[in-house]
Amino acid sequence: MQKELLKKFNIDNNFYVDDIFVFTNESNKYSFLLNKNGCSMIVDEELLNNIKTKNIDENLKFKMLQHGLAKLKNPRIGISKEKDENIYFIIDVTKKCNFNCLYCFRNLEDNRVIENDKLQDICSFILNIVKKRKLKNVQVQIWGGEPLLAIDKLEFVYHFFKDTNINLSIDIETNGSLITDELAKKLFDMKVNIGVSLDGNKKHQDIQRRLINGKSSNEMVKKGINNLKKYYGNNISGITVVTKYNYKDITDIINYFTNELKISNMKFNIVKDNPNANEDKIGLSLEEVKWFANKLFDVVELYNLLGIRFYEGNIQTRINNLNERSNNNCCISNGCKGGINILSIDMNGNIYPCEMMDYKNVKIGLIYKDGKLSSNIDLKKQINKAKKENVYFQKKINKECKNCPWHYYCQGGCTSRIIYSNGKMKYDEIECEFNKIIYERIIDQMLKNIRMGE
Repeated sequence: MQKELLKKFNIDNNFYVDDIFVFTNESNKYSFLLNKNGCSMIVDEELLNNIKTKNIDENLKFKMLQHGLAKLKNPRIGISKEKDENIYFIIDVTKKCNFNCLYCFRNLEDNRVIENDKLQDICSFILNIVKKRKLKNVQVQIWGGEPLLAIDKLEFVYHFFKDTNINLSIDIETNGSLITDELAKKLFDMKVNIGVSLDGNKKHQDIQRRLINGKSSNEMVKKGINNLKKYYGNNISGITVVTKYNYKDITDIINYFTNELKISNMKFNIVKDNPNANEDKIGLSLEEVKWFANKLFDVVELYNLLGIRFYEGNIQTRINNLNERSNNNCCISNGCKGGINILSIDMNGNIYPCEMMDYKNVKIGLIYKDGKLSSNIDLKKQINKAKKENVYFQKKINKECKNCPWHYYCQGGCTSRIIYSNGKMKYDEIECEFNKIIYERIIDQMLKNIRMGE
């Protein structure tokens, strides 16, 4: 696939075209256009040539404006006021866990569970924010430890919001080992969205996700998933943490998920090396990231060609980014939204920008004012202050980002990974390498699909 950059230009005093990255397939018949604001359009050879030669008629002007590839200096249509964005709230309800995962950074000797009065305060704080922003929906993730070791806290949150006029969506990411038939039904009845964390078949689970007593977790997780499927059917997704121990086995892992567990929706997240983890150097080198990204795309592409239903969450998000510029993912759609669209609240009411970070120097604020819960707590003021002082909000610096077509989406990548590196990374090098592979392969596949459909 060929790549080039069309420098910005204007047709007249009112119609402006920003820099456009052009990706053209081998036949030179179709091209994918992408500007630095993440806006895109597919054009044929004739339209591309018209843009290059600035032979842009009114119809093409309209298309380029519609797709965000051009702008008017004096638009005739007014710009509507930007609405408050939703916040994804993460509540840390327990430190307890029955697993001892290789990459976990939690203290396994800490068995604290949130007290009900604190949880009541957190729910009231969230409800107050939602009402102030005049939102109808609230999305909450119950976080741990293993959240199902504190199932009563999940039920507490559910019943708190059930008595309001706010639509509640609850997410949990569980290790799957505790899910009985009874518990699966209870979760289903509460409309809880389930994600199961599992890192492959028995071989990979035994290496990365052992029980706290050191025994294999594989059979318990399989039973838990089968119980969930009785009620959720195929509406189960999950996360696989990719490390140096399992990245080469991606084909076997996806085969296991689809053929044996009948799971068709997973995300493969490359581990963030953390100095506080049980084993702190299990991440991939940049060359291994490139290999893994290509292999992952190969397998998913092959499954699609064979008509086998399998979605990989990170690839799908990037497809949505290119097609819709939807900004739906708070991590990889328009940079890290920690502290803006994500708030993590610990069991003492401390507010952090990410569930992966509870360091004092990244703390945003507190749900209390002068030791008391108040409806006058100014969350925006706390966030704005943090943006000026908090290390989490420091700008990610890399001169290559200025000329990168994917910078709009990543904005320098995962902030927690950068902080974990203790100054070794100025931007998320891992996500950068992954993006370079996946985005280009998605575009190449899009252009091939158009050619095949003729």
